[in-house]
Amino acid sequence: MSGPPYLSVSAFFRPSRSDENPDVQTLTADHARGLRLHWLSRYNTSSLAGHLAENPGLSLWVPGTGEYLLAERWRRRSDIAGIVELNGRKGRPALIRELIGTLQERGYRLALFTDDVWHSYSKGWPEVGFGVVERIVFFRRELKDKLEPNRELPSLHYRLLTLADLDLALHLDHASFPWLWWNSREELEFYMQMPRVFVYAAF
Repeated sequence: MSGPPYLSVSAFFRPSRSDENPDVQTLTADHARGLRLHWLSRYNTSSLAGHLAENPGLSLWVPGTGEYLLAERWRRRSDIAGIVELNGRKGRPALIRELIGTLQERGYRLALFTDDVWHSYSKGWPEVGFGVVERIVFFRRELKDKLEPNRELPSLHYRLLTLADLDLALHLDHASFPWLWWNSREELEFYMQMPRVFVYAAF
């Protein structure tokens, strides 16, 4: 005796086979509801829609396979993009090339990615033109003994900065750090309005 008839859900939702020349399209908030996110994704449907609204045109997908690439303005800058998530198979190079073309059209000068994105495609990044820009080395020193103050250093006077001092803060930031690590005006303004964040200038 056979059981009741049933439908195989996987037959309806099985994605198309991945290929190297897919139909890449811009990922919008409307598409986010139907996108199958990687199980380790930092986003859910709601937060992804917000991300796409804040970074319009910087994320891509392949509708037939569900492969996708999520990018953003890195630290709210308009000249550096950050690739924050890449989920795909054979279509990954096409997604990356399409993004680079989009970024060049918009005047971006650099595209970066996070460590987890690097590890997800470590063998493929050189093939699409990526390489090491800067290596960050962290040092740690244990201060077991009390350090005597250096009497030769000049005394400093500190002043709390407000949004009215944004031009000064931006000037000091850009004069102090190399281009890659500059804060944008929008980023500094965001910092200065965060609770329990205080920005001082030393004179």
